[in-house]
Amino acid sequence: MSSLKSTLASLNVKPSKGRGQNFLESRHDAERLVPREILTDDKTILEIGPGLGALTEILIEKNKKICCVEIEDQFVRYLSNKFFNAKEKLDFINADFRTINLSEQFGEERLNILSNLPYVFSTEAILWLIENRKNVESASLLVQKEFAERLASEEGCKAYGSISVHSQFYFDIELGVEVPGTAFFPAAGVPSQQIILKHKVKNYSLSCEEDFFERVVRASFSMRRKRLANCLKSKFPQIEKEKIDQTIEKLNLSSTVRAEELSVAQFCKLADGLLLLLQ
Repeated sequence: MSSLKSTLASLNVKPSKGRGQNFLESRHDAERLVPREILTDDKTILEIGPGLGALTEILIEKNKKICCVEIEDQFVRYLSNKFFNAKEKLDFINADFRTINLSEQFGEERLNILSNLPYVFSTEAILWLIENRKNVESASLLVQKEFAERLASEEGCKAYGSISVHSQFYFDIELGVEVPGTAFFPAAGVPSQQIILKHKVKNYSLSCEEDFFERVVRASFSMRRKRLANCLKSKFPQIEKEKIDQTIEKLNLSSTVRAEELSVAQFCKLADGLLLLLQ
């Protein structure tokens, strides 16, 4: 029995499929997943779902101060005991990360976030990061490779969708290292990939409210096989189809264009144009 499997058995923990629990076994991969930038930055590191502490251990060895958000009581107790000699560097929030408001917890402090993220919570985690973006300096997440590619995908690619646009509007995004499914216990059926989101220094130009921008993006991708104009007419029935067509034409786009062909900057212009038609 592997040491990780033995530790879980001693804690009477069975990895939960519902929570997407796959524990990182590889020390080599754990080291690869800690960005150098956060090791040289003096900002607090917030680790989401440390589990048995594969990433936590690397950070403590590098003399970093960490706040761990962990929903499982037994993991909090285990990590408190495991890293007892480094307790001055380690704080815990025993909660579901999705319930945490970072500004209430940390004020105006910006954090570096790190997580081996359960696949089932990937989309929710991105939306949570967007909601709490004022407190996010960077976020390094290990997610399903396919999901990572969706986030980083550019216009014109099959993987490009509404979550790509939303994420790239708020963060600069890059792909990091890949991790095979065999690096976990239980083994994951698909490969994982690190996705790195960084605080956006140069923001997109947008006149309308961000909520309206997000609404336009969702509407645009609501029927992927349909033309953009038809998708928008479906979700904004109060706007005449002719005026929607004219707004699209002003962006120097074809009347047959589909949502996946627009860049983030073009979506900003589209949202501003549609808002004018509603006023």
